[in-house]
Amino acid sequence: MDAYNLYHVIKQLWANHVNKHSGEIIKASESIKVCVWTNEGYREVRNAVYNEKIKMIELELDQE
Repeated sequence: MDAYNLYHVIKQLWANHVNKHSGEIIKASESIKVCVWTNEGYREVRNAVYNEKIKMIELELDQE
């Protein structure tokens, strides 16, 4: 999947599920995390960086 397409899918999922009560879009305690499934279970995405050598965006995961 291209990064641009993934961006739109994630944005739409966020918009559909974010708490919109009281006119506040984001409440710190109710943020929506992005996770991926690995052999160790779910890992939270902490950052994304562009790897110039392989021309790809890499997701940096938590260490837990």
